[in-house]
Amino acid sequence: MTDFITMGSKDDLHNARRITVIDGQPYYQSTGINSKNSGCWFPFVMCRGKGELDLKGLPPKFDQKAAQKTMGIINGNPEGYGPGYLIKAPEFLGKRDLPCSTKYGKKLNYLLWRLGLKEFLMDSSRLNPDYYGFDTLQKVGLNQDQITSAKNPVELEDTGFYTKNPSEVNMWLISQGATYIKDVLPEEQSLSLPQITPKVYLPRSPTFFNEPKKPIPEKSWVQRFFGRKSENVEVGTDYSLPSLRPRGQS
Repeated sequence: MTDFITMGSKDDLHNARRITVIDGQPYYQSTGINSKNSGCWFPFVMCRGKGELDLKGLPPKFDQKAAQKTMGIINGNPEGYGPGYLIKAPEFLGKRDLPCSTKYGKKLNYLLWRLGLKEFLMDSSRLNPDYYGFDTLQKVGLNQDQITSAKNPVELEDTGFYTKNPSEVNMWLISQGATYIKDVLPEEQSLSLPQITPKVYLPRSPTFFNEPKKPIPEKSWVQRFFGRKSENVEVGTDYSLPSLRPRGQS
């Protein structure tokens, strides 16, 4: 059984992500709010904290120039990429071995772009074997041995730690053997492992990621933002705007 931790947010019901580590590589389970891939597991590097990220000593699969470019964008937009943002692993890649092509269709092509490497796809499939069909894995270039490995499920523990603290997430990743992060974690993020919030998270039902959002009350932030009058807002309608969410929070 593999351990996991859940990272919460202000909207715990719809934006809490399960996180785990497979062979030194961290993965998070998408809520689908932005990616439209609810329940899919994506690779990431670490949780963005308060300090500068040292890019020395990147693993061979990551590219120095690509990482510097990505961090330049992230550091230049502290509001959109503040503490808590998950730095995506494919954004650090130079070369990718997953073929992206319009022939796969928009959804699959976007998914391949979000994964980047076959090893990431295989781990993602192991964490949720039902998400990828045999035909899909074969279509994108996996051989029979790789498909067999991708269909070998990783079973997660029944319970795991829950936290909203990015530093606690990073320290947990280190405790699980996540590569790279232990060498670059800024000092101001350092926490001792016993400080991890001892609150147990019980996984929700399989329909958790598909639960409908709560209807926004008549007097909502939408009315204040757009200056709408109450009679112009239909009560019970969800007026949330995904495009206003910070980029990449999925």
